[in-house]
Amino acid sequence: VSENIVDELLQNETSLELGGTQNEVCVLFCDIRGFTSLSENMKPSDVVYLLNSYFEAMIDVVFANNGTLDKIIGDELMVLYGVPLKSENDCQSAVNSAKEMLKALEKFNQKNIKHNLPKLEVGIGVNYGKVVSGNIGSEKQMNYTVIGDAVNLAARLCSHAKSGQVVISESVFNQISNMSSFEAQEPIRVKGKSNEISNWIFNTN
Repeated sequence: VSENIVDELLQNETSLELGGTQNEVCVLFCDIRGFTSLSENMKPSDVVYLLNSYFEAMIDVVFANNGTLDKIIGDELMVLYGVPLKSENDCQSAVNSAKEMLKALEKFNQKNIKHNLPKLEVGIGVNYGKVVSGNIGSEKQMNYTVIGDAVNLAARLCSHAKSGQVVISESVFNQISNMSSFEAQEPIRVKGKSNEISNWIFNTN
């Protein structure tokens, strides 16, 4: 788990108990595009090496921006800003992370090309809203995570993002300082939402 979660556990014994609290959190999802088909043509050892090296590069960026790695889901990262540590502007921290992750990926790819490893491309989605955060699971195994509609929307925005894009929701856009780097897009329909969702995109392509 992230170091800041370890610190929270050491400082507060009650944080080891099952249960949760409601918080406003910024959630970031980062997903590799087309990795399943890409990995089919690679040796298993190369797949593991590539993924581990990629995760290390991305997670370094996350921690540098005070983010908490919630979990790794296959080739997707789920990152939290606002729990268990809050910053002055969690949305700005998340957006800074997203942009820096794209830059780090560019350097990562340049290095891997020399070793005949494939180029990776990612899409990123970021949303801010109310979630329930805490230890979820059983007495035998629990995980610190967040659940709620705000998490689901972040995942949907990530799915909508094309390679090299960061897609953010209105709740994130309204709290960041560098608005000019994002372009407003046509509202989109996402699974589980009856209304269309406003969104803005930062595009490296």
